[in-house]
Amino acid sequence: MRNFFSRIFYGKNGIDALGILTWIATIALAIAVVFSHNVVVYVVFVALFALSVFRTLSKNIAARQKENRVFLNIINKFRFPSRGQKSVDAKFRDVTDYKLFTCPSCGQKVRIPKGHGKVEIVCPKCKNSFSGRS
Repeated sequence: MRNFFSRIFYGKNGIDALGILTWIATIALAIAVVFSHNVVVYVVFVALFALSVFRTLSKNIAARQKENRVFLNIINKFRFPSRGQKSVDAKFRDVTDYKLFTCPSCGQKVRIPKGHGKVEIVCPKCKNSFSGRS
């Protein structure tokens, strides 16, 4: 059974944060359709169900990830309005442009730009010197 689902979802977007929200809204609308018997609610339910299935089974992963990043940036503005949290795009840029090292003596994380080969890193907290490959 596990291999069956693995083959179905191979190369597809799957479930992300926006997908979870659409599926929860779809289930809520399904319950509303059962109790309300309203045509408008039914049409919205069918459209949202189609969108949820489309997003989950989409092979255009880059476009779905972009939609999810925009959604997460909007959500983070409401969740952390005054903390100065990094946006999802900034976190993604950090992952692709920098490499994180951990100081062996104090455990401080140090961010070094990628692509500079072997570098000598000085910990800003304890001034310990160690080397690593960026």
